[in-house]
Amino acid sequence: MAESVFDLVPRAQDRLERPAMYRSRHDGTLPPFGSTLVGASARTGAAARPGATFGQPAGALAPDPRAFTRSHARDVSLPDPAAPSHPKQRRLPPVPLRTERGACGLRSDRDFVKTNAIENILLKADGADGAKTRGGAPRKPPPAPPVDWTSRKGFGRTPGYLAARRRRLADEAARVAAWRTRRDAEELEEAGVVRALEGADREALLRGLKAKWAAANAAYQRLSFSLDTPAKRSRKEDCEAELSQIEADIRRLQRGETILVVRDE
Repeated sequence: MAESVFDLVPRAQDRLERPAMYRSRHDGTLPPFGSTLVGASARTGAAARPGATFGQPAGALAPDPRAFTRSHARDVSLPDPAAPSHPKQRRLPPVPLRTERGACGLRSDRDFVKTNAIENILLKADGADGAKTRGGAPRKPPPAPPVDWTSRKGFGRTPGYLAARRRRLADEAARVAAWRTRRDAEELEEAGVVRALEGADREALLRGLKAKWAAANAAYQRLSFSLDTPAKRSRKEDCEAELSQIEADIRRLQRGETILVVRDE
């Protein structure tokens, strides 16, 4: 900003008016509303207690030398004893006095040896009805013999309900397996992959298996009885396996089950 001659001319000073001092319309001698720093109530406007927040002034809690504890001041005064309302009952006889003398020097003419012998002779054996001991108390019965569980009836056998349960489960499993086989056969037959073996074809196949079994059996009968070489043992085992397989096929065909064969292209 450039200098100017007019800057040398004194300017009039603006006089600021001070506002009036703030005066609250509330009473300044009362504690604030809801304050916890003083003991007075802000609603009632009661005067604050002296030392309500900061404690008593110095020296106010000094002990009074004249207010000391006197002798027997804290003794507890008990009422005079009275007769008990529930007197105890004496369970044992009183102890004899020193002046009392017991019965001494008593004698008996009883023969304890004969008495003991007679009691043992008349005493019943253990286990007898009404048997008692020498003192007259009933004698305890003899202990029961131990139970031999291995000799009881049905030991080691499967209970009947378990056997019935197993049969029921086996029948159910057989029915489920038959249903699955029948379902698979129907699905394959509907798809045109396989066909059910008819009665005439079954009979023809059964006759062919029987003829094959007869030929294999004849070959098996012609084998040598001596199996001194590995070749003879192997030939014998092959013939037995072939006969077993043919017999299993014949039994399967004779049971009447549904046999599926692959259709010819």
